[in-house]
Order: sequence, then structure tokens, then C-alpha cells
Amino acid sequence: MKIKGITMQDLLNAYEAGKRRDEYVKEALARGGRTLVVDENVEAVVPYLKQKNYFVDTAYGTDEQIKQHLLDGKILITNNEKDFIDREDRVYYHYGLLSVPNIDSELLSDYVEKCLMKAGFKSNLLQVWKIYKDGKFEKVD
Repeated sequence: MKIKGITMQDLLNAYEAGKRRDEYVKEALARGGRTLVVDENVEAVVPYLKQKNYFVDTAYGTDEQIKQHLLDGKILITNNEKDFIDREDRVYYHYGLLSVPNIDSELLSDYVEKCLMKAGFKSNLLQVWKIYKDGKFEKVD
């Protein structure tokens, strides 16, 4: 069947391309649509997160330097959450937080991805989530 030079296959191809685009957008939004900042203490996870198509920066410097210059609108991944968990700081510097365990970096990247898909940082950045060694995670603030 042809409609003014367009075949049924053309229509099906366009439909499939639209579905793929919609899935990509849905996944990007689920990931939080945000850049991740990885604390230098867990920076070995960076290449694994990049393989999963996350935008990742590594945090170097003092805690105050990191807050002031790197975190605006981003999600910090750290195993040193006590220095970043303060709600007033998160509001003032506008960042979210993932507290992570010291485990294999590739496994950690899988856990981070699952947590980000669940957390919804796109609509509520100022959250704190804790990831445990067994892969479970929970919202703590």
C-alpha cells in the first residue's frame, strides 16, 4: 500500500524510530537527567558509570570547595556522606546525595544505576539515598 509515495514499511520504520526515541527519553529522565559528581574516594566507579552513559565529574579538593564549585544541580556519590548530608547545605548549594559502600566498582555502578532509576532526582534533587553492600537502597532524607 502506498500513500503519496510513502509505503507501509516507511510508516512502520518511522513508528519504530519514534518508539526507540521515546524509550531513550524515558530512560534519560529516569536516570535523573543530571550530572553525577563522584567523590575521589570512590572514583574507580567513574569509567563504569560513563559506560552506562552518565555524565560524570570527579570531585577533588576540600568539602567546601566541592560544595561551592562542583555540586550545583548535580548528584554527589560518596562513601563519606557525613560531610555532605546536611540539609541546609543541600538546599543552599542545590545538590542531591547518594551514600555508597566500599565495594567492587563495577558492581557499585549497577547499584547506583538501579537507585537512580528509582529515586527520581529529576523532580526532587535534594534527596539523600543510601546504597548498601547487598544492593538494597533506601531514601534517608
